[in-house]
Amino acid sequence: MLDHQDRISSIPVLMFSNRFSNRRTRAKQHVGWLKFESHFKVRHPDFLHALAKQFPRLSPTELHICAMLREAFVSWEIADQLSITERSVENHRSNIRRKLGLTQQQNLQMFLVGFN
Repeated sequence: MLDHQDRISSIPVLMFSNRFSNRRTRAKQHVGWLKFESHFKVRHPDFLHALAKQFPRLSPTELHICAMLREAFVSWEIADQLSITERSVENHRSNIRRKLGLTQQQNLQMFLVGFN
């Protein structure tokens, strides 16, 4: 077990390691999104712009999730693609529903598929 001094001296190493890991995760997330986005924009050229214009409170991550939901991705696939947890995806979905003004009875994916 580490004594107090050893724990304190390991903090900068852990912080550096976490920052490096976070950068790597963000880079992977960005590359994954760019690949998806290039294919998505061919199929749905105006979707993201129109959605962002009509619902300006949606964050960039929420817009990404909306695009993936429109393509019938499930939560675990979205989580894998964006390098986040499934729980984070579920939280984003809840926030998206609130920002779009959907009730619990309305299907988010069907709304997005029908959105023009």
